Amino acid sequence: MRIAARMVYPTDSGYIFFYLTTHLFFLAKIHRLCYNKLIILALNVHKYNVKQYKLQEIAPE
Repeated sequence: MRIAARMVYPTDSGYIFFYLTTHLFFLAKIHRLCYNKLIILALNVHKYNVKQYKLQEIAPE
């Protein structure tokens, strides 16, 4: 990403720095949101599996 930005704007290093920091910040924000959603999803699946397992113990098929 750094190399690509340097290739596009070889002179203006301040602009490159600004571009990289803002984009990395947004990427990190999006990544964190996705990560939280994945964790919540995994927990829900785990809870569902535990519930199903307990139901099977009570009334086996």
